Amino acid sequence: MAYWWVSQGEMHGHQRQGHYLWAPKHNASRQSYFHWRNMADVRPGDVIFSYAHRAFPAVSIARSEPYDAVRPTGLEFPESTRDGVKIDLNYRDVVPPLTLDGVREMLAPYLPGKHSPLYPDGSDYQGYLFALGGRAGRLLLDYIGSPVGQTGDEAISAVVLFSGKDMEERRDLAGSRLGMGQFRKSVFRLWEGQCAISRSTMAELLRARHIKPWRDSNNEERLDPYNGLLLSPLYDAAFSNGLISFDNTGGLILSSAISSFQWDLVGLRRKGWLEHLKEEHLPYLDYHRQHVFLGRDTTESGIDQLAPFAIG
Repeated sequence: MAYWWVSQGEMHGHQRQGHYLWAPKHNASRQSYFHWRNMADVRPGDVIFSYAHRAFPAVSIARSEPYDAVRPTGLEFPESTRDGVKIDLNYRDVVPPLTLDGVREMLAPYLPGKHSPLYPDGSDYQGYLFALGGRAGRLLLDYIGSPVGQTGDEAISAVVLFSGKDMEERRDLAGSRLGMGQFRKSVFRLWEGQCAISRSTMAELLRARHIKPWRDSNNEERLDPYNGLLLSPLYDAAFSNGLISFDNTGGLILSSAISSFQWDLVGLRRKGWLEHLKEEHLPYLDYHRQHVFLGRDTTESGIDQLAPFAIG
């Protein structure tokens, strides 16, 4: 699942009423723009935040693949021709609309450095559809609420569970959200029934945790055991909240958001590694470092300045 920001402006009412997005393929001079081409990357289940007049009046879920369509009647699109791309959506109005000023300061650090919907000074970039990273998408989703009126992982559960091909897959998706079912069994096998860091074998306490968060993943990633770590409670909480992550050799990285004194108080070992790391885990770890972890590298996290702790 991906997150998108669509700057609809005066077009919001018409597109909201028709339950769609539409953008031209090119303008009258046969030029195209990245924010129009982004339409081709939207997939069913993606979350789209409508933006108009410095506020977010609606949030929606894509319910179709992008498809060719002529410009809808009554839609005035700058520089448009009649040939374009359309996506069907399920909209939910945000009442009252969430103002940009209410979230801009928190949102700004998580907007993309390139192709952002806002300039650094907070003014609007004159474009249409913009990709958002996981941090920005989760922040907006939690502030606005989902198309089914919930927050957190539950915010999209109802939509996702109906996107499965059959009842068995829907059941597996539901179990995977809670780290249960077939996903948990497969993750247990990959990590040989041990916490990936502490090596604890207390199955009753171990949690099968998605590396790329469940709500940021597509259905295939939600069921992929390589998108899972088997963690004991302390490490599970630290990992899911972005306080620890791992490099591509499996080395533990600590966020600088927590002092070494606090790590000592909770008893988290400040040196560790993932013993059974496979190449298939690496793309998911990269996503976690980029979109969940609260530090960016080992220097920033302070791990190089910490005294070594032996692994017992």
